[in-house]
Amino acid sequence: SVRVERAEAGEVSSLFTWQDRRNALFESFGSSKKKKVLRSEAANKVDIDSVVGAGSVMVESMKNQEMHSEANAKAMLEGISSPKGKFNAVTQAMEEGRRKFLPPYDVNATEPHEVYNVQEIAQEESWGQISRVVDACCNKDDWFGAMTARDQWAESVKAVLQSVPIDKPTAKKQLKVCLLLHYMVSFHRFFKRSFQSGTADELAKKIRVPTVIANRFFQLFSAPIEEHGRPGFAFTKQLKDKRLVYLLLLYIIANGNQMKIGSVDEFATDLGIEARVAGTLLREAGCTVKKTSAGSMSAALKVPLQFPPPKNMRGNS
Repeated sequence: SVRVERAEAGEVSSLFTWQDRRNALFESFGSSKKKKVLRSEAANKVDIDSVVGAGSVMVESMKNQEMHSEANAKAMLEGISSPKGKFNAVTQAMEEGRRKFLPPYDVNATEPHEVYNVQEIAQEESWGQISRVVDACCNKDDWFGAMTARDQWAESVKAVLQSVPIDKPTAKKQLKVCLLLHYMVSFHRFFKRSFQSGTADELAKKIRVPTVIANRFFQLFSAPIEEHGRPGFAFTKQLKDKRLVYLLLLYIIANGNQMKIGSVDEFATDLGIEARVAGTLLREAGCTVKKTSAGSMSAALKVPLQFPPPKNMRGNS
């Protein structure tokens, strides 16, 4: 059984669905074949409804998740039986869900690169660490080699790093975003299971991510728990989807201020997901996603920022 630390009990219990508990059991006691099947299923399924909510799923989210106030839950329930109030209640719940699922965003941004603030994603201490590394590398004759020599980078991220116009004023910011993205990809690739034992310091060393940055990732994408007397971190389906959407948005930001990419396919492959899954997540983040004539998936973030409407209201306006 899994025992959640008391301080985190209210938050973590709302994150564990029946599916999460089922997966945790198979991770601990299931056969290798069954584990492989479950991981394959999880990699190609995005449960957006359970994160941002829609229809009856949203009602349950309103009642059960800590992110919603009692007043909002009541408003949602009233909205279901009142056609006039339904849209406002659902819209309000959707907005609260997005604020928890997506990085901080500015709905009033006038430029695409101003919508998502990468420094808010990293926060001050982590961004300072990244800035020091980039500054040191830029003082080397071979800045690219200095940045990539110590760790194995995902090929898609390495390609973006190599394409940065180093003489432009925006170059350093792009390099910093690339380094943050690299660290987050390393975090993502290591933490594939529902539970990982160990302290934050121990695990940071294993994944070769500076502790201060790893701590930020644990804060965003995990829940501290104790299993069989072992301290560690839980990674639910909802938190894994949140991690993916952060990664995908950072990939777009790393490509420059135009906030668009011709193909997300290679990066999706590096993340271990299908391009269509990446497209679903990017749409929820306000991006326009299209299939190109070459068959790849392109994405762009435009302003004014527009999110998709609740599923039960799409196509009815």
